[in-house]
Amino acid sequence: MDQKKFISPHAWFSLQYPHDWHEFEDEADTFLFYNPDKWTGNFRISALKEENIPDFGHVFVTGELKSSLAEPRTVGNMPCAYTRTEFWEDGTYVTHKWIIGLENMGFVCSFTTTLQGDIRVAERMISSIEVRKDGEKYPPEVIPVRVVEEFEVDEACRRV
Repeated sequence: MDQKKFISPHAWFSLQYPHDWHEFEDEADTFLFYNPDKWTGNFRISALKEENIPDFGHVFVTGELKSSLAEPRTVGNMPCAYTRTEFWEDGTYVTHKWIIGLENMGFVCSFTTTLQGDIRVAERMISSIEVRKDGEKYPPEVIPVRVVEEFEVDEACRRV
């Protein structure tokens, strides 16, 4: 299956998402992914980074497991805290939530879908999360322009 690559602002992390999905900024530092043509669910991700706590990811997940009803799970090779919540809104929906820790980063990922929805797409996205190293040079990559960046791109082009 064809994938697109998302690289977070400040290049903290990247992930792969389905080619027929689009990325939107949901709220500050929370990113939303879904297929606007055929909705099968929406995936959200937020990231926290602690420069001075190298094992912040582990601390983040452990804290969630101790303070909530989350259960330990593994997605790909990532240990996480997982919860599932059902709600009614013109039908029954489910929100799956994973608290993930990698190195000095913590991630909150959620996937909302129908009761019969398939969460494997969200698990593939989670499995693809890569923490990008500060100061490491990565090969050039083409990524889609974010909606919030379109104005800046337009302004830069007008100045040329």
